[in-house]
Amino acid sequence: MKILIIGATGMAGSALTALANQKGHTVVANGRDADKLAQLAQDNAGIETLAQDAFTLTKAQLAAYDVVVDAFAVAPTAAYLHIDLAEHLVHELRGEEKPRV
Repeated sequence: MKILIIGATGMAGSALTALANQKGHTVVANGRDADKLAQLAQDNAGIETLAQDAFTLTKAQLAAYDVVVDAFAVAPTAAYLHIDLAEHLVHELRGEEKPRV
């Protein structure tokens, strides 16, 4: 299964990335910090990385995955961004059979 993990460099995202990789899935780790993604890839041989703001992911990009995991994290003062990202992902994938979000 090809899985995109948004927020892969955070606490939950990095744990999910490692677990999915260990289970033999094709994992693409998404985040904005290229240095953190490089370290994550070094710690988890075989994963791919995508240094891109999750809010700019397109329908074509998202449709390449079987599953999209949202492990995006923000400060409590910006918690509204969770809703905004969910809205973006739903908007881009509305009507598609896959990926599952």
